[in-house]
Amino acid sequence: MDGCRILQHLDDPWKLGVWEMDVSITFIFFLFMGLMKGTMWSFFGFAVVGYFASSRISKLKAMRHTGYLWHFLYWWLPAELAFIPRGVVPPSHYRELAG
Repeated sequence: MDGCRILQHLDDPWKLGVWEMDVSITFIFFLFMGLMKGTMWSFFGFAVVGYFASSRISKLKAMRHTGYLWHFLYWWLPAELAFIPRGVVPPSHYRELAG
């Protein structure tokens, strides 16, 4: 095994640090918001808020299945905010039982 790396988990999601990408993007978003504000205290304040939001999202994802966050956003956000093109999926308020 000279320099050979064997993958343990093929289906693991991408990670940035210890968080998955969607959780870490939330933290990075709040860091940039604090950076754009321009003061050191706002940067640290937004970093704390971003850490809290990211930890809540990761705990929420740990209790549910892997696509729970996307399902939640689909059902609770309007289609314009979720960046879903019209006609691709039915509107979230339209419910029909099949069968």
